[in-house]
Amino acid sequence: MTNHFPLMVPGNRTASPPRGVLAPYDGTLLAMVDTADRNVVEQALATACALYRNRDAWLSPVRRIDILRNVAKLMEDRAESLALEAAR
Repeated sequence: MTNHFPLMVPGNRTASPPRGVLAPYDGTLLAMVDTADRNVVEQALATACALYRNRDAWLSPVRRIDILRNVAKLMEDRAESLALEAAR
């Protein structure tokens, strides 16, 4: 079964068809990804702009550092599978 990656835009509705992601080595279908049309891109930009302007909702530097350390640990623990995916 092929992985499917939807758009990560709240309330998105796109008229654009999904696209296949092919392995450069042998053309194997790796995944299907949704694509954004103009309306979804505009919605994503408006959401990002509104979130950026609301600095009261930003994470504290301490929390951001904690998140980055956790991500680094996850990547370290999964280094082999990440390398295999990057090679695919």
